[in-house]
Amino acid sequence: MEKHLVVLGTGFAGVGVLRGLCKHGMLDKLEVTFVSKSGIFEYLPAAPELVSGKVKPEQISRDLRGPLRSLGINFVRAKVSRISLDSKEVVLDGGETLNYDYLAICLGAEPWTLGQLPSNVSTTYRIGDTMKFRELIGKASGTIMIVGAGLTGVEVAGEVVDFSLDSGRDLDVIIVEKLQRPAPCMNNRSAGEKARSFLEKRGVKFVLGHGVEKIEEGLAKLEGGQEVEFSAAAWTAGVVPPGPVKSLSGKYRRARFLAVDSFLRVVGTEGAYAAGDCVHLEIGGKWAAKMAEEAMFQGETIAENIWRELNGRDLRPHKIRFSQDFPRCLVSLGGGVAVLTYGPRFSYLGRFPYWLKKRIERKFMRELDELLLC
Repeated sequence: MEKHLVVLGTGFAGVGVLRGLCKHGMLDKLEVTFVSKSGIFEYLPAAPELVSGKVKPEQISRDLRGPLRSLGINFVRAKVSRISLDSKEVVLDGGETLNYDYLAICLGAEPWTLGQLPSNVSTTYRIGDTMKFRELIGKASGTIMIVGAGLTGVEVAGEVVDFSLDSGRDLDVIIVEKLQRPAPCMNNRSAGEKARSFLEKRGVKFVLGHGVEKIEEGLAKLEGGQEVEFSAAAWTAGVVPPGPVKSLSGKYRRARFLAVDSFLRVVGTEGAYAAGDCVHLEIGGKWAAKMAEEAMFQGETIAENIWRELNGRDLRPHKIRFSQDFPRCLVSLGGGVAVLTYGPRFSYLGRFPYWLKKRIERKFMRELDELLLC
C-alpha cells in the first residue's frame, strides 16, 4: 500500500517539496495530497511592485490546482484547522480529517498586527493585501505611513514614491520603525544606511526608535508620545506563526515557531517535517533566514529525505543557504534601483542589483511553469 504524503501550503516551501518529488521520481511511488486555502502560488518578493503597478497579480502568481491534479496529485482547497502530530492527522476547517504517513508543514507565516487594523490600513504580506493597499493610496492624499522598516517596508515605500510620481499625486511617505536603524534584518549596516539615504533623497521620512503603540483611523500613536497623522498606511511590522502552528504544544515549538532538526523533521514526531517561514531552524550555530529561496531549498530537502527514508538510506542534513549571520538579498527601492547585500559588510546600490532581481524573478516563474509539466 502506498504511503500518504500530505503537504500543507503552496508557497515557496510547498513548491520546493514538489520540485524534490519530481526530481526523485516519487509522484508514482507515493499518494500525495496538497492542502491550501487558495491553491495559488504567489511570488512574494515581487509583491511590493504591485503598489506602483510595475507588475500585475497574474505575472507573479500561478493557480496550482489544475496542474497538481494533472500530475496525479490530490488537491484539497481548505484551511487547516488543527494538526495532530501524535495521531498523524490534519483536521480541515470543514471537519474533514486527513491521515498521513508523512507530513510537510509549509504554511508560511502571518503578519503580526496590533489586533484589528483600521479600514485605511492594510498589511502587504500577500498579493490580495498589497492590492488593497494600492486601492487605499489611490484614494489617499497627504501622508502615507509605512509601519516597519524591514525589507518589505523599504520596498513598499519606494513603490509608493513611484506611484506618486507616475500618477501625479502629491503624497508624503513616512516610515516608522521601532529599532534604531532601517532594514535591521539585513544584518548589514551599510546596506541599511544606503537604503535609507536613497529613500530620503526621494523624499521619504524616517522615524526610528519609536514603535507604534496604538493605531486608529488616520492616527498612529508612537512610543514616547509622538503622533503621526496619515491618510493610508501599510503594516509591515514582522510575522508570527500561522494559527495551526501556534496551537501546537510548546514541546514542538521554539521561539514560537516549529522546532525542526537538521533533517527538517519536527522534533519529537514521526513522519512530520516542516519548512519555510513557519520553522525555527538552527544548524551548527547558523540560523536560517526567513527568505523565499531558503524556504524552497528546505522543501526540496524534505522531499529528498522522504525519498531516502523510503529507500532505506541515511537522511541528509539540510544545508542552510540563506542565514541570518551572512545575509544575501536584493532589495528594490523604486526608481529602477536596488541594494544588493552579500554578507554583513558588502553592499552595492544601483541599477544592476534591480536588473538582477528582476532576472531572478522571471527565471523562477519560467522554471515554475516548466515544473508544473513535470
